[in-house]
Amino acid sequence: MLYFKIHHLVDIENKFSSYFSQNDLYVKITYGNQIRNTTVIWNNNKPIWNEMFLFNYETPNTEIKLELYDADKYSKSELIHTASFHPKLYKKLQDFDISIFKLSYGDIFYDTQFLQKKINLLDSRNKILENKIKQINNILTT
Repeated sequence: MLYFKIHHLVDIENKFSSYFSQNDLYVKITYGNQIRNTTVIWNNNKPIWNEMFLFNYETPNTEIKLELYDADKYSKSELIHTASFHPKLYKKLQDFDISIFKLSYGDIFYDTQFLQKKINLLDSRNKILENKIKQINNILTT
């Protein structure tokens, strides 16, 4: 599976600003026939998403297309910027910039350190939850 993370925009000083208000930005990510969208960051010209997505692998020559939109509640969202690239499949997770986008991508199963970090994070969260449950049980039984 292809792991894909959109971090934030880079080098966008005053490129997409409006005279009257801040933009309401989101990114549409297309990989073959698979489409994902980040959340809309309202009233912010320097959004930070840090959102992760998983895609099933497509053919090796399939590109990833990134489209930056300014969302609008009352009309169609405005396409502001487009960039695309061909991901290198079955590769270690890596960070890079493509046009104005700061990204990470790679094979979710390639990097065992990444998986181990996620497992450790889940284990620590489980221990925290177990401790909270014990505290609640102690309060309820006293």
